Amino acid sequence: MRKSSEGEGAAGQVFQVADVVLDRLVAVKFLRKKPSTGDTNSKRWHEARLMSQLNHPGVAQVHEIGEIEEQRFIVMEWVDGLPLTDAWKDLPLEQRFNIYLSVLNAISAAHARGIIHRDIKPSNILVSSDHKPKVLDFGIALETQYLSGVRQNVYRGTPAYTAPEQVTAPIQIFPSTDVFALGILLYELLTDTLPSEVNFDTWITQ
Repeated sequence: MRKSSEGEGAAGQVFQVADVVLDRLVAVKFLRKKPSTGDTNSKRWHEARLMSQLNHPGVAQVHEIGEIEEQRFIVMEWVDGLPLTDAWKDLPLEQRFNIYLSVLNAISAAHARGIIHRDIKPSNILVSSDHKPKVLDFGIALETQYLSGVRQNVYRGTPAYTAPEQVTAPIQIFPSTDVFALGILLYELLTDTLPSEVNFDTWITQ
């Protein structure tokens, strides 16, 4: 494989790579966090495992996982597109709604499998030139069967798309946490702006 370009997120660096054997572009995500000694494979490959459960056209597909000198990586489908709000910026309302409904369908499929994304935002949804969205970055996603294990004083997410229960101690996560973020996206779809800035100091309790 040959590295071409890169990006960076909270969970690690993502490179566009040319797979010269299969003649395709792929995304290779090098995971930043080193696994703990006692981590099971389920925890070590949390993001890849959840994404691989979602064989859905609206979710980027995982091709392979691997590790080189304790550096873990995920080989994924390369999505050649723009973040959601950039992609629909100049589109008519009907086309925006069609893209948005495809995103809803993808998140609905995740919820049906007991997976809560927890960080839905435009940069985690890339839209191709033919207006097909792909949901990415399940790095902080949770499975509903493990919600009781959520650390109740640790906030994870993106403030502008955060539901009250996601940031107010004791922190709780539900499928409706994603629905809140999707509501913010709908507001952006209709207005091209975010809702008035929330004062998080009024939410967070010590």
